[in-house]
Amino acid sequence: MPAGRNRVSLRPRVRRSSHLKPSAAGDGGFTLIEVLVALAVITMVMTAATPFIIKSVIVVAEQRSQQTAVQLASDAVERVRAIKPEFLLKGRSQQKTDDQWSAAPDKVKPELAKMEKAWDPAALATSGPQAGLPTDPVTVSSAGLSFDQRWYVGRCWQKPVSSAQPGTAVDCKPTPTIGYATYIRVVVSVTWTGRGCAASCVEVTSTLASTGADPSFEVNSQPPVITGPASAFAYVGEEVDENEGVDLQMLSEGGAPGPLAWSVVDSSKLPQGLTLVPESGQFTGTPEVAGSYQIPVKVTDSADESDTFTLPMIVYPEVTITVPGDQTNQVGNSVSRANTAAGGKSPYTWAAQDLPAGLSINSTTGVISGTTTAPGAHFVQVTVADANDRTAEGTISWIVGTPPPGGTLKASPLTPKSVKLNTSVNVTMTAFGGTTPYAWAAQDLPPGLSINSSTGAMTGKPTTCTRYVTNVTVTDKNGEKATTEVIWQMRNCGNARVTSPSPTNPDQTTVLDAVVNLNAKTNMSNNPSPRWNATGLPPGLTMTVSGAVTGSPTKRGTYPVTLTVTNGSKTSVLMFTWTVK
Repeated sequence: MPAGRNRVSLRPRVRRSSHLKPSAAGDGGFTLIEVLVALAVITMVMTAATPFIIKSVIVVAEQRSQQTAVQLASDAVERVRAIKPEFLLKGRSQQKTDDQWSAAPDKVKPELAKMEKAWDPAALATSGPQAGLPTDPVTVSSAGLSFDQRWYVGRCWQKPVSSAQPGTAVDCKPTPTIGYATYIRVVVSVTWTGRGCAASCVEVTSTLASTGADPSFEVNSQPPVITGPASAFAYVGEEVDENEGVDLQMLSEGGAPGPLAWSVVDSSKLPQGLTLVPESGQFTGTPEVAGSYQIPVKVTDSADESDTFTLPMIVYPEVTITVPGDQTNQVGNSVSRANTAAGGKSPYTWAAQDLPAGLSINSTTGVISGTTTAPGAHFVQVTVADANDRTAEGTISWIVGTPPPGGTLKASPLTPKSVKLNTSVNVTMTAFGGTTPYAWAAQDLPPGLSINSSTGAMTGKPTTCTRYVTNVTVTDKNGEKATTEVIWQMRNCGNARVTSPSPTNPDQTTVLDAVVNLNAKTNMSNNPSPRWNATGLPPGLTMTVSGAVTGSPTKRGTYPVTLTVTNGSKTSVLMFTWTVK
């Protein structure tokens, strides 16, 4: 071959492949690299999709919770419609209303600003949780969540409009305006805990109710349906509007627009002493006879559609207690003393205070037993509570050993006494120490009661409400004296009680020179207007005839105060202690 020319190979070239050779003829499987790549891609896709799936589940749960809240808000509005407008405020005290509005969620407060706060001036300071529209939340459980329904009640003023142009809750003004009609406005909230809310989730709605004549419309509405309560109980001699732990407010849903009318189909089946208020469906009165009742209740709407319901009600006898007489033992004595109870709803729960050392009470049977281990004189307070938490109390004077002659004279302390107006009372005081015989005296006994100077028995029938603080003094043969205090809480006062300060907790505490503005209240009629008077107020304070206590206390101390309110032939008294620090 000539020099300078390149040689060309005539052999065919073989193209080399980087793929692995199949292991057998006809094998179409993936290579290891392809499998690994596919797995990586799947992992990345699933990782990216996981937040979306989780978010979708959360959103669905939140939507379901929101739907439940909307339904519960609608149910709460139906409860408003079941009560006649002029009774929507009944049983809601100023104190409980203030507390409720102050604790309202931020989302609710703009709605509250659209109306003027309103309450029942005749309600006790502690009233509200048992009202037809309670001031405390009603908790409803659904799908594992707890929802709280609340009702905020106020007044607003709206320009009258024709039936062709009905007004709305938004148009109602929070201040009185000349020519505008007054409405009761109810704001309903439903709150629950959800992932999508910073603190708690809130659903809010509102409705208006007019105490005047409303326009009527032809609508295709369902007949009303009574929804509860499923059952009820009461106690002989106890006003049902003081009945803690039971709601005697009938409820319904549906029905034509307008007020509902409630009635008892057969009044012979209603417990003696009780009535059903037609406008509100609220039971009132004081049961007189114990027994089991089946009360046929009927509700009728403005279209004359109705529903009936049989309400089971048990009226229990009053809880009573029987304790053994005064006891005397020596150290080392084995003791077993039985206490018994009657009335109320079993089972009973027993407790005792100031038992002699070595003794205890069986909380189920009420038997006091044990072995006395130390000398001493005791005033044992035995308390029994039934299944509905109604209580009765008894006192035992219990001496272990022999008191030394001429020991310190002591009068028995007593727990507050809850007694019924115009019902026989018999409370006997006891004492030990000093030199017998003893002489007894009492100051500020409720009208109708007197004390036996020889026996210390306070008997009679109290004739005036509401709360009295009696100082009882015992004097021995040598003139030594001892004093103790007895508090009387009157029940069955009807419309002749002081409602504020609260009769169950009226004592006041004020800092020296602080400004005082206390408004006493009563459930007496405003025609004529009740007139107030006060004695024993701390220096610097005065009371007007309308019940306003104002001023600034100028001297520290503890002052026994008596507030008296009169209205025609009715009088009510509230005694309490005012401490100036």
